[in-house]
Amino acid sequence: MDPCTEYNAGSLGGHGNDYQRQLAWTLLQRAMLAGCEFRLAFEMDDAGKFDDVGLFVNGAWTLIQTKHSRLQKHITKETLFEGGDGDFALGKYLKSYRKMKWSHGEVGKIILFTNRSLDWSKFEVNSFLEVKLDGMLDFLQGKHLQLINQEENMMKLLRDEAFKRDLSDIREAIVDLFRNEKMHQILEEYHCYLKEVFVIDGQDVCLVKAKQHKNPIIKQLYSELVQILGKDYCKIDAKFMGNFWSQTENLVKTEIDRETIEDFFSKLVLSISQPNVEALREKMISEGRRWMLSWVRPDDLGRMDGSFDKVPLDIIMKEFDNYEKSEKVIIANGKKTN
Repeated sequence: MDPCTEYNAGSLGGHGNDYQRQLAWTLLQRAMLAGCEFRLAFEMDDAGKFDDVGLFVNGAWTLIQTKHSRLQKHITKETLFEGGDGDFALGKYLKSYRKMKWSHGEVGKIILFTNRSLDWSKFEVNSFLEVKLDGMLDFLQGKHLQLINQEENMMKLLRDEAFKRDLSDIREAIVDLFRNEKMHQILEEYHCYLKEVFVIDGQDVCLVKAKQHKNPIIKQLYSELVQILGKDYCKIDAKFMGNFWSQTENLVKTEIDRETIEDFFSKLVLSISQPNVEALREKMISEGRRWMLSWVRPDDLGRMDGSFDKVPLDIIMKEFDNYEKSEKVIIANGKKTN
């Protein structure tokens, strides 16, 4: 069976990894009981942010990132499309997906698997499509959702990041424009943002007199320009700005192109309201018991004490523990240690 699962692995730590381990144990037991050919990977470095659990079955990999929460918090549109390093910040996962150096076979799905629920209130109609995954990940609760029509939200996030990245150059270009009547290409590239900072009055262009900017980056830029130029005195003839005011096309150069974003969303699944650690454990025990009932007489099984139901779980836990304690070479400060 292809592909080979020889790979580099990372290490674990923290309560969320109990969830990761429990899901891996459950998938391992399910795959064995199903009698199918499979590969199971754990902490795969090559999978980027989707390195928690990898399952290869039916000719393709499912790469999973687990996110467990003890709090009853919802996933919101803001948490998905905010910048930064939040647990569900999709921009972070997109960038990781683009950088993945994957050479282990086809990737079918990349999954954010969580016991947290989704707040639907801020999403437009037709933002999600409920999908069916391989039965290995069917727990008779929660939903598996594919995000649709979200490419523009991701592009906006990337454009905002580019604007923030180039803010210093943009500010210097604006100062040069007003002081020396010199137009810079970067101002036309970011015209969609800067039209909230400038106002045109006849042939004259100046800073807007007063406006509450919702975008914090624009608000910061405006405040800095007022300090440098003074909003009541800076003025320039619009002719020095070339095509700035007639430009309608979005010219911002983003870090990632739309084609990559579309590919990312075509594979991404948001698995919400899934079983927590305890529920996964109970599911594994009950499925193990059903398997034992297929070859042990019910009356014989009934005479066993309660700990017997946990035998499959205990065996898998022991094997995983041996795997995690096996010798691994780790590079720290340029030196190899075991």
